Amino acid sequence: MNNRVEWLDIAKGLGIFCIVIGHNAVPQWLNDWVYSFHVPMFFIISGYFYRQRTLAETLAKGWRQLLRPMLLTILIAQLGLLFLFVRHGFWSGPSVVSWLVDVVSNMNTGHVFAMWFLGALFWGKLWMCLVGKLPEKVQYIASIVLFVAGYCLFRRHEAPWVFFRGMAVPSFLFVGQWLRQEFVIEREHKNWVLCLALLLVAIAWMFPVNISGFVLPYGIGSVMTAVAISIAVLVVLKKASEMSSVPSKLFLYAGQNSLIILCVHGLIHTWQIDRLLWEVLPPIGNVHFVLGLGIIALAECVILVVVVYFLQKIPVVRQFFHSK
Repeated sequence: MNNRVEWLDIAKGLGIFCIVIGHNAVPQWLNDWVYSFHVPMFFIISGYFYRQRTLAETLAKGWRQLLRPMLLTILIAQLGLLFLFVRHGFWSGPSVVSWLVDVVSNMNTGHVFAMWFLGALFWGKLWMCLVGKLPEKVQYIASIVLFVAGYCLFRRHEAPWVFFRGMAVPSFLFVGQWLRQEFVIEREHKNWVLCLALLLVAIAWMFPVNISGFVLPYGIGSVMTAVAISIAVLVVLKKASEMSSVPSKLFLYAGQNSLIILCVHGLIHTWQIDRLLWEVLPPIGNVHFVLGLGIIALAECVILVVVVYFLQKIPVVRQFFHSK
């Protein structure tokens, strides 16, 4: 594995930990910092590796790497919820018809935590495949039009299987392509550039965004800051990975296994297993409570790595999540 892939895997490791932290109750500044870049950065990294393929190849690759793990996780999650619904009687959840409709549409009670990301990325790559057939200059305009259209349609009504959210993805994929083509991150940056990147990362908590819900406090400015902060994080991580390899090993492993970590994390939060950890915290004032939940979020990151490490020992699991 070459150095370029390693530092991007480290970035993916940080990103998956940020997703875990963002789905837990943590101090507001940490939540805002995480939401300033984590999902956009993942999309940008995906764009970094994106290659134009035929529609059939795009669908096949999307099925293996995105849809198949997502659907398996949803199936396991819903079977678990079904057990929880019936454990106190024949059916203590929503109506059977309503539940089935939600599962088929992947909405409401059929939603499984964090799986929207894989669905949106699948749609985004499919859009990229179609947009890629247009003249190069038109492609960028088309990606912006898709983003705006997805935002407007989402505000009116959510679509099944995160279709509208997927329309926002190509814009970030194009940024990733640009970073690769221009060697933006790999360049030997001057000290003032690194200082500027560090400053941007430090104040990132001031610019939270939520791509999942299209929550953009500053409109197009939120999208631009998300891209800028994501690039700044990549620049800082690239430099940090060159300076020391000790702290990067955990993030490297998490990045290489980010897909399975995301799926296990989705099960934990869909089944609300995390609440079992919350309940053992002593209620010693609000400050201790919030800080305690922050510790739980960090503890979940470590637990996920340990769980995934042992899951990877099972050949069928390893093959399923790492098949190309």
